[in-house]
Amino acid sequence: MHNNTIKKILFVSRPIAPPWDEASKNFAYNLAREVAKNNPDLEIHLMTRGVLPSLPKNIIQHPIYTSSQNDFNLSQKLKMLRFLIWQAKNFNVAHLLFTPTKINSLILKFIFKFFARQTQIIQTIATIREDLFSDKEIKSMMFGDKIVTYSEYANKKLEKLGVRNVQKIYPGIDLEDYKPKDGDDDKANFVINFTGEYIRLGAMDDVIDAFIDVSNQIPEARLSLAVRVKNKKDAQKKQQVIAKLKKNNLLKKISFHDNG
Repeated sequence: MHNNTIKKILFVSRPIAPPWDEASKNFAYNLAREVAKNNPDLEIHLMTRGVLPSLPKNIIQHPIYTSSQNDFNLSQKLKMLRFLIWQAKNFNVAHLLFTPTKINSLILKFIFKFFARQTQIIQTIATIREDLFSDKEIKSMMFGDKIVTYSEYANKKLEKLGVRNVQKIYPGIDLEDYKPKDGDDDKANFVINFTGEYIRLGAMDDVIDAFIDVSNQIPEARLSLAVRVKNKKDAQKKQQVIAKLKKNNLLKKISFHDNG
């Protein structure tokens, strides 16, 4: 049963816990803080590993996970699904913050249909995996009462597929964390940051080639790679990147942040 006086929103996500190396959970954490801080009449519920300090009082933590390292493995996914089966009915809104797949969409549709029919669903779609799924499959994964995309491309793509409840909202940037500091406008502090993946998104070669071109024009430029090493293929790709940077005498200008 829903409480009629306090609106309760559940963020359904990977474990909200360190290491802060995965975009969807980082976004969920920051979004929860901002929404809770600016809306004291709401309760924001997070699915965590352990208890995070220094959060607003109207953020309620559910420490259902036992691990938050590397990939979101099967045992942790089962913990999430078990929690939803028993608890999803207690929330006004469930906000799904991860990339949908055929399997997780099918399971979640079943849970919300039979165990939490009154709960409204928001799906935030960071990435449309056109490399893995057909248009028909992509459309079938969009089952929320509201679909939120990060880009105009994704918004138009879903509308073209016949998904009508779509809204584009660009992800916000915390200007307290990302703001110019004294001296940041000189060339000695020209730093480019890339946050992505070594293999899955297929962009790493382009990033490195682009930085080589930039370095020819701005020799002081540096590159920060906030890129996870999730498996052996990622580790091999990182070594290829290092070799290419060494060949171009640029390795000293690179900072690797493998753990976010």
